[in-house]
Amino acid sequence: MTNLRTACIECNLGKGSMRGVTPPKAEGVTAIVGLCFHSFTEDGQIEWQGRISAYDKASDSYVCDLLSWVDGAASNVVIVPAATIGSFALYRSDYDMRRAYADHTGISASDFEDMETWLSVLSGRGAA
Repeated sequence: MTNLRTACIECNLGKGSMRGVTPPKAEGVTAIVGLCFHSFTEDGQIEWQGRISAYDKASDSYVCDLLSWVDGAASNVVIVPAATIGSFALYRSDYDMRRAYADHTGISASDFEDMETWLSVLSGRGAA
């Protein structure tokens, strides 16, 4: 099932980098489960990258898998209060998240595509 079918209307209208989108309350809190994200330090640097894996209603928090900066594999799990998620940049896919990282850090489009090719080869999804 794609995010377009499961996300709320407000989230669907802001696809791509949705930094600052307030997560839906009440019944819609699970709409952002499955999205990738970046969190930021106070000075605007990317702190974490990950994927929102679940919502815990009892604590009004999200369970997030942090992803390795080296290969994108899940590395740690953190619990993030729902109120904090609104400051995260949210993305439909890990590709969108990597593209946003490249834009944020000044990596050129051609260098980004070269990195994507190598990532594909290393992960077994493509050929060199």
